Amino acid sequence: MNPTQALIAQKLEEIEPSLDILGNDKKVIDIAVQDFTNYIKFIKSLQSKNKKNRTQETNSQEIREILTFWAPMWLKKWKSRFSLLLTNPPKATEQNSESTVESSTWQKLTCREALVETIILTLIKKGEICGTKVIAENIARTEAGKISNYQEGCSKQSMDLLCNALKKANEISQKTGPLVWIKIEKNY
Repeated sequence: MNPTQALIAQKLEEIEPSLDILGNDKKVIDIAVQDFTNYIKFIKSLQSKNKKNRTQETNSQEIREILTFWAPMWLKKWKSRFSLLLTNPPKATEQNSESTVESSTWQKLTCREALVETIILTLIKKGEICGTKVIAENIARTEAGKISNYQEGCSKQSMDLLCNALKKANEISQKTGPLVWIKIEKNY
């Protein structure tokens, strides 16, 4: 575990002692680390807008302070946005994931990473700090799947995709309840 992962694990375990950081709940920590990294990117993007041409490294003390603020919010979002299932997920979610995985448009997109990063920043700006990458990728894949006859290099289609994805990110941030379902295998 790197130092940032250890800090996140320690802070989440302080807040929620029932977490088994090195065992069953390791995936929770992996998602938390990914979300915290995205949150730090968001903060740095805000700082760069406010302080022209000044780059700052985030030191250990700043990370601890940010974690003190971020971790309780993240855990609260985790509990409201992630749902564990012992059976199959709801039909709408299952169909949604099947149609987007097979999307040839998604495979053709050369700007996939930039699109997902933009959606992540929008989600964080709107208060969604948990599961940002999973949610952003789902939004991007879903919106890409709605485009028929995608032409590489067509800026109008790319802009439409970006606008629709950001609109969807705004809509999702207004919803309450679970957004991500994790299926638990019976063998587990």
